[in-house]
Amino acid sequence: MSDIERLFQQISPGMALAKMKLDNCPVGIYYGLSEEGNYRLAFLTENPPIIIDPTAHLKVSQWAECENVYWTAFELLTPSAKQVYFVLCDNLIKATLGCQSEEIAMASVKNRFTTWKKLFKNPSSDMSEELYKGLFGELYFLKKWMLEHYSSDVAVNAWSGPDRTAKDYSVGTDWYEVKTVSTNSETVKISSLTQLDSVCAGKLILVKTEKMSKEYDNGECSVAQLFSFILDKVSDEAIKDSFVEKISQYGYNVENCDVNYSKYRVSSLNFYRVDESFPKITPKEVPRNEIVRVQYELSISAIEKYLEGEK
Repeated sequence: MSDIERLFQQISPGMALAKMKLDNCPVGIYYGLSEEGNYRLAFLTENPPIIIDPTAHLKVSQWAECENVYWTAFELLTPSAKQVYFVLCDNLIKATLGCQSEEIAMASVKNRFTTWKKLFKNPSSDMSEELYKGLFGELYFLKKWMLEHYSSDVAVNAWSGPDRTAKDYSVGTDWYEVKTVSTNSETVKISSLTQLDSVCAGKLILVKTEKMSKEYDNGECSVAQLFSFILDKVSDEAIKDSFVEKISQYGYNVENCDVNYSKYRVSSLNFYRVDESFPKITPKEVPRNEIVRVQYELSISAIEKYLEGEK
């Protein structure tokens, strides 16, 4: 649990704004509840703040209490998005630290919020359950494997996100293609000729999952929980921006993020070595230019001889 989440979780009903104790910060930062009982993070400045526009799920209020007392408050309107909101608040707070003036600090807050707004807007269309499950598997692999074997910045930067023309993860000559399947699945779908095609040997990762009830919660059973954990580990602000952008391009949106989709329990991560002998269809096996897309399925039991490990 992050420090900001711990503070919000300790809020009692009807609690007024409480000031955070921060060093090297040119603005006052407060947390608490709005009159409607929503989580609220507020910034206090002596000068009129830069205008910041709200989103469908985040209310931004800016007002003058009196001369030289100006407020900018970010209020969460969608309770189910609280995990992502906590990480957003942490990012907004960190954006102010070390700034030389309150004007610079609030400009930094606006720039950070502009990046995050993509996740708090109404989506043009909902993600399918299949796409959500695939995103869950990729983020689970990022948390459980990539972050344990690479630095957080390298691991997150290695993720291709929604770019389906690249391997899911690439670091140097190492690459990993992640597929999320049900525990009792007999096959795994390969959706393009390039997914397993490479001059270098790589890994096919099967994330075996079990669909759970809405009440299930092991701390890593939803996209929101994985996203929040991973983002909190990243130190480079540019990579944080890139990570949020990839998530939004995937079609993910915080509205009902833990309500509309299933929760998953991962039973195992299986690692298969993909080399020249691995059964796959590549562009050189399909030389006709008229064929632009090929999908096929592999028997999971038939590729067991390529299994190199399980986590």
